[in-house]
Amino acid sequence: MDLTPKSRLLAIFVVFMITSVIGEPSFTVLPRAVSEGDSVRITFSVSQYTDVTVEIINTKDSSIVCELGSGLLGKNPPAPFQANSLSQTVIWDKKDNYGKPFTGSWDVRVSLAMFADLDRIYNNDTRNVLQSLAPKAMGVDSLGNLYVLAAEWFRGTGTKLVVFSRNGEYLRTLAPYPGNLPEERLKGFGRITQPDGKKTPVIYQGMDGVILPEFFNPIAHTMAVTSDGKIVISNSIASVQW
Repeated sequence: MDLTPKSRLLAIFVVFMITSVIGEPSFTVLPRAVSEGDSVRITFSVSQYTDVTVEIINTKDSSIVCELGSGLLGKNPPAPFQANSLSQTVIWDKKDNYGKPFTGSWDVRVSLAMFADLDRIYNNDTRNVLQSLAPKAMGVDSLGNLYVLAAEWFRGTGTKLVVFSRNGEYLRTLAPYPGNLPEERLKGFGRITQPDGKKTPVIYQGMDGVILPEFFNPIAHTMAVTSDGKIVISNSIASVQW
């Protein structure tokens, strides 16, 4: 295998919350990565047309550097895969998902025959963090942590933004935030300075004490967590980034 000193190759069949079908498609030629100047040529062959995902992984923290392609091989596969071919060649330009050159150590991960399957039930512990709240949006960060925006299903009150680990363990509640956080960690929230100099949260909806816009009775949202830790929540009315 011809690889640069910083790189290794990782061919897997199982990823978080995605399960490979036992006895189904397999590699007939194992993935191979060859560095060619400013790019990397990745080649592999499979036994039959199947779903394939090719990613570049940061070996330092296992985060995804670049998603090169994902989809079903066959007559009309998505780019960069070749049509009507069990043998594939994918080129990586050594840049991350944002088009910036990546200079760290990396792995290539090629996954086959993937489908969604029940992995675990979140919030299933004695703390019952979300209680009777209904999920309104979910997102996953580069480490696999799950972010859940949830609200009381009938009135829309009690909105929370909670984080679970990829193993389903409760990590923290982002909103409402703890009362002892220093001001430098509350830049994404509205704050009011009182006459005595103390700062208090901006209340966007008095009925429920909502401290973020669009958090009272939220409708279904779309959520994304960027690689640098920013959370973007959007709906058909407004968007929030913090």
